[in-house]
Amino acid sequence: MSSSKSVLDLLLYKEIVYGTALSMEPIISRVAAFLGFEHKIGSDHTRLRFLVQLMVLSLKHYKLIMKNSYYYRALLVRKPTKSKMTRMHELIDLHYEYIHCIDLSFCHEFVTDDAVGKIAKKCIQLRQCVLWGCHQLTDKSIIALAIKCRYLTFLNFGGCFQITDKSLEVIGRELLYLDNLHLSGCKKITNTGIVALTPYSRVILQINSKDKFRIPMEFDLHHMKTQLRMFDCKQVQYREMSTNVYELIACFGSRPKAVSLWCAVDAKNCQSKYVPKLTTFDQEYHYKGLFQCISLKVLNITACPHVTIASTSTLLNHHVHIKILQ
Repeated sequence: MSSSKSVLDLLLYKEIVYGTALSMEPIISRVAAFLGFEHKIGSDHTRLRFLVQLMVLSLKHYKLIMKNSYYYRALLVRKPTKSKMTRMHELIDLHYEYIHCIDLSFCHEFVTDDAVGKIAKKCIQLRQCVLWGCHQLTDKSIIALAIKCRYLTFLNFGGCFQITDKSLEVIGRELLYLDNLHLSGCKKITNTGIVALTPYSRVILQINSKDKFRIPMEFDLHHMKTQLRMFDCKQVQYREMSTNVYELIACFGSRPKAVSLWCAVDAKNCQSKYVPKLTTFDQEYHYKGLFQCISLKVLNITACPHVTIASTSTLLNHHVHIKILQ
C-alpha cells in the first residue's frame, strides 16, 4: 500500500465516519475482498492475518475489525470437500449467534437432512439460507429450518426435488418474515402447497418486554380479535421467539388498508396514534410494541409442473407487492 490515499482509504473513511455499526458489514466484506482476504470456507486466509493487514494499513481500521463481531456473519462454501464442511461446522459452533447467512449451493454430496438440522438448531438468528441443488434434502430439513429459524427472510431450496407441500405448509405458518422464496425445480410441489403460503394476511406486533410480561390466554386472544373485528380479523395468535421477545400475530381475511398507518414510524421511531390498542380481556394489561407487516416479494416456482396460475392468483390478495416467477 502506498502512502497516498487509495480508493480503499476513501471507502473506509466514508463508511467509518458516516456509517452505523450494521452498515459496516458490507464494507468490511469489500475491504476483505480488496485485500485478498475474502472469507470462504476452506481458505487459508484467517481472521488474524486479515487483522494484521488492516493494522499495517491503519490502527483505526484494526480497532474497527476487532470490535466487529459480524465478520463471520456469512458463510459461503464453494467446491466443497469433506475438510471444508468440517471447518464450516466448526465455525458454526464458534460463531452461531452471529451467523445470518449460509450458502451451501451445490454441496449435495455433503448436505443432508442431519447436517441442515444441526445448522437450524444452532443458527436461530439465520436470515438467509441457500440450499440450491442439495437434492439429498427432504421435508425434514426444510421443516427444521422453518421451525427453528423463524427470522428467515430469504430461502432457496431450488432443485431439491424431494421437497413436497408439507414443507410449504410449515413455511406458511412459521416464517412470517419471509419475503423471498425460491423453489424452482421442486417437481413435487402442487397448488395445495402454494395456497398454504397465504392462509391469511398477517400483521405482527413485536413485543420486547424486560418488565413483567403477561402471557395472553385464549380468552385474551379472542378479546383482541374482537377489538380488530372492523378490519375483518379472523384470529390472533401468540408465540415466544426468545427470552423477553414475544409476538402477537393478527390474521385478517384480506390485507387491511390501515396496515400502512400501523407500521409507519416517525423520525423518533415511534408509531402513529392510529395503532390499535390490544389489551387483555380484563383490560388491565396493554400489549405495546412495534407493528410489522412483511409479505412475500419474490416467489420462484419455475419448473414446478404441478403449480398452475389459479393457485398463484390467490397470493395477490395477501402479498400485494409479490413478483411470481413461473
